[in-house]
Amino acid sequence: MAAGLKVFIGTIIVLTVSFIGTFIWWAAVNTNNSQSDGNSFIFQVPTEEATTKKSDKSNTGKYADPNGPKITLKDNDTANGSTEKAYETLSESVVSVSVYDEKDDVDKAYPESEGSGIIISSNGYIVTNAHVINNATSGYKIKIAKTDSTTYMAVVVGCDTRTDIAVLRCEEASNWKAAAFADSDGLKIGQNVVVIGNPGGSSYSDSLTSGIISALNRSLSGFACTYIQTDAAINPGNSGGPLANLNGQVVGITTVKVAATDYEGMGFAIPSKKVKEIANSIIKNGYVEGRVKLGIVCTELPSTLAKEYDIKGGIVVSSVADDSPLKNSKIKKDDIITAIDGKSITSYAELYALLDTYKPGDTVELTVTRPDNSKTDEFTVTVTLVADNG
Repeated sequence: MAAGLKVFIGTIIVLTVSFIGTFIWWAAVNTNNSQSDGNSFIFQVPTEEATTKKSDKSNTGKYADPNGPKITLKDNDTANGSTEKAYETLSESVVSVSVYDEKDDVDKAYPESEGSGIIISSNGYIVTNAHVINNATSGYKIKIAKTDSTTYMAVVVGCDTRTDIAVLRCEEASNWKAAAFADSDGLKIGQNVVVIGNPGGSSYSDSLTSGIISALNRSLSGFACTYIQTDAAINPGNSGGPLANLNGQVVGITTVKVAATDYEGMGFAIPSKKVKEIANSIIKNGYVEGRVKLGIVCTELPSTLAKEYDIKGGIVVSSVADDSPLKNSKIKKDDIITAIDGKSITSYAELYALLDTYKPGDTVELTVTRPDNSKTDEFTVTVTLVADNG
């Protein structure tokens, strides 16, 4: 495969939902790489090299600004809009994001990944997907290209792999046109929307597709929040770009699509309300404040194994991080966490939802199942949760 084509191929993640078979996470990175959240939960087993590089967050907080810009949400304006108006209003605020190894000459090398981004302030703040920048705050060079073909280097303010949101900043920016955001809570099924971005990378930059809102509050296995479903075409390279109404107001960030032979027109976007919450915290702190973590690498237990072990489901521990509060506990590799304080966990979404109800310093009881040949043992572990600062 030609080197230029490789940079357009997304990391493939197999997801299961009640009504569908296969999902692809359009990460626009090498297929050996994995996706991880703020707790280091790995959705696909990575190579050692990929894990080391992708987990590099040594610059976390370096570019934070408590007085930085904030995303604000306006009412969802559906009156007198059109695809032409949406494009004319928003296209100047959509950029191409190209990511290179820190040792590369960006004028000569092929990018390791490419995606899209949305300008959120006149002084060069940009929101995109965390997977577009390989879930890292350092170790890469990031080049931004505007629609007028001018290019700028960007720094990573912070990235949140739990929600797949990252914030970049071009420090040389001045008087850039910022996108307007509308409250995703005001969306209705059937509403017309557009997607603007760079499908296939910078060669097809500034492309527009259109469709409707197909569904709201969709939950996807392996992901932390609920999504907007749309039939507007979303392709590798669109990641991090806007889903917008016909007046050019951003209502979401495109991130996932169904890619299976028997299915068409099923794409997903992070709602603007969640984007606002996460991006504003990243700008202020460099990370999402107030979160807790267990500090484990893990995967969701497949339903076939849950049936074999006679349990509802759970989260399988792959490893325990050195800074984890579980480091010296009884928990070990292949243990299955099935509940927190008696509340069942069968998916990442349930795990995140439960963790979000706690604060650093809270003590919780984990219910753990340990497979042992033909039988399973169940025990509990008490742990004091620690802050997740990226």
